[in-house]
Amino acid sequence: MKQAAVSKALNVLKNAGVVTDTKKGLWVYYSIAENNQTQALNGIIKKELAADADARKTACGIKSPQACCGIKRRK
Repeated sequence: MKQAAVSKALNVLKNAGVVTDTKKGLWVYYSIAENNQTQALNGIIKKELAADADARKTACGIKSPQACCGIKRRK
């Protein structure tokens, strides 16, 4: 993605209350906002990832998705 497109997308997320920004010099750092909205989104994402092993692998981008997604492997 081009920088302008990323900035626009982050601005939309900021206006929606999903992310916050912190300016340091010429740089702007974005973080996920800590509020009820993002907690609800996180819960939905975790539920979906728990139900779909392929989605976990894609989302986590590692060989052991349970390590980053908090999913315990069944024995």
